[in-house]
Amino acid sequence: MDDTTGVVLRAPRYVLGETEVDHTDIKGFADFIDERQMMPDADMWGWGAVHTTALDTAALAVEAGRRTLRAAGVEPSGVDALVLCSTTFPAEVEAHGELIASVLGGLGLGPVPVTGVTLNRCANMLSGLRVAAGMVASGRHRTVLVITADRVAAESERLTDFALFSDGAASCLISRRVAGAPESYEWVADASSQDPAALGRGNEISADLARAANEQLFAEAGIGIEAIDGLLHNNIFLPVVTMKEVQAGFAQSQLDTSNIARVGHCFAADPLINLADQRSAGTIRDGGLYLLASSVSGLRMCVLLRAHIHEGVTEVQKSVEASPATLENLRATVRKVMQLPESEEVDTRTPRQLGAGSLQTVALQFRILQETSVNVEMSELVGDLSIADIAALIDERRPTAT
Repeated sequence: MDDTTGVVLRAPRYVLGETEVDHTDIKGFADFIDERQMMPDADMWGWGAVHTTALDTAALAVEAGRRTLRAAGVEPSGVDALVLCSTTFPAEVEAHGELIASVLGGLGLGPVPVTGVTLNRCANMLSGLRVAAGMVASGRHRTVLVITADRVAAESERLTDFALFSDGAASCLISRRVAGAPESYEWVADASSQDPAALGRGNEISADLARAANEQLFAEAGIGIEAIDGLLHNNIFLPVVTMKEVQAGFAQSQLDTSNIARVGHCFAADPLINLADQRSAGTIRDGGLYLLASSVSGLRMCVLLRAHIHEGVTEVQKSVEASPATLENLRATVRKVMQLPESEEVDTRTPRQLGAGSLQTVALQFRILQETSVNVEMSELVGDLSIADIAALIDERRPTAT
């Protein structure tokens, strides 16, 4: 790969299937665990909910891509290439063009070059990220949008020997470092290890391949395994991923398994979903090292990132702070009015950057007045004030008891 110094991953975002289904309500679930003689212990296996959709993969891809562009504050014209990843592209060649046209049109990207990535199963996203990083490192492209989108073809495929599958998509931008970007992760190193003889689906994931990939990765990065702040893996059954990663040398405390039950296994999207959710939860450490990793039978792929989460905070923003309660309440109001996911970072962005139209802005103005008795002017909501700035404004104007 070209020298990736200065390459960053920006604004990871995702979308899940719109219908949440408890694992006990998945058709055939009871027979599935009975046939495999699995102990019916949801906590042990990490069984929780899965997310299903009526949308096709193109629509999922478009929605995820829009969320990344909004989060990064990047207009579609600022993207000059798209890497589209999926486990299953249309079988008919004629449909490939229709898929590309649907995604490009839905995102308003124009006739940018599109690279399709498949064949690596649930490591497709990481493979796509490496392709995009090479594009940027070589100077061929400035800003590449990477999207992975998948849904099960038939409900019977939601149940497998290693995971409960959800429908969903995830995305991010790959570019050179951008001054003032609100959320970016420096590309530190990447690696993969493969055993062609074990690539068949019936084989287990391999701790040996993980160790081999780790050896490459840590040698390139000049660190030891203990330096990793978080290992963000695919959301497969809890005992499987935990034991394989511990056998590969990681401490259990380094492994993020919090989304296995909440999200399910969204094909290749899981590492980005888990990164976005850690950022939303405030558990990403500025300067911390986070390893996106995917293991499938016969293959291990990983990308090491260093978090730079405070780059977009200006000195003005640092000097103006709302109370934590006001900011938290406003976050919830903004997400509800604009129908944004919990993972959507809103504090440093304006309503306009979050995609607020005129009706949503009016609704936001009304809800703020209802909830706080503070009138925020329309000109202030459509101007350059971030959500954090607006929260500080609410505190400043809030009526005081006499």
